[in-house]
Amino acid sequence: MFMAGVVNLEAVSEQIKPICSCLRGFEPKTVQEWNRGNWTSGCVRKSPLQCEVKKEDGFLKLGTMKLPYFVERSSVSVVNCREYCLNNCSCIAYAYDDGIGCMTWTGSLIDLQKFSIGGADLYIRLAHSELALQDKSKILHLDRDDACPGENLNKVELQDLPLFNFEKLATATNNFHLINKIGQGGFGPVYKVTLAD
Repeated sequence: MFMAGVVNLEAVSEQIKPICSCLRGFEPKTVQEWNRGNWTSGCVRKSPLQCEVKKEDGFLKLGTMKLPYFVERSSVSVVNCREYCLNNCSCIAYAYDDGIGCMTWTGSLIDLQKFSIGGADLYIRLAHSELALQDKSKILHLDRDDACPGENLNKVELQDLPLFNFEKLATATNNFHLINKIGQGGFGPVYKVTLAD
């Protein structure tokens, strides 16, 4: 499954409701579910990537995006990040942040969201045939900025996030002692940390 849909939050009659749509080059996996407002099955590519047949894939730039989960980081420079992704047939998207570096995705793009302001530029890999299409309505749809009260309230800029190595995390959690465990989530246990100044 390839989740390449974007959630826009729109104010409608003083209610806020999520509006999902597939990105350019993608279509709903299950149209009937999407027509009922159930977007959980996600989107799939209309055209396969051309990497294996040596045709040039390209990238669609999406601005002001919340970056998807399951990122892979690389020390590649901003200049080489695009080529790094393009030379890896498994790479389906990339982004670059000065504080984090080159980020790539090779699995599903889960939890894509478009912010009105802030966020990051995300480059989605598309087949050459999809890049050549000139469907203006889809381009305009992806680039629109919707007002969303409160969508960035607890948003942290990527460059503001500190990076910790394992040793620092072990120290900050007293070697992951059970007394510091505050919960459990889909990605494993969650610990309270105490950081030295």
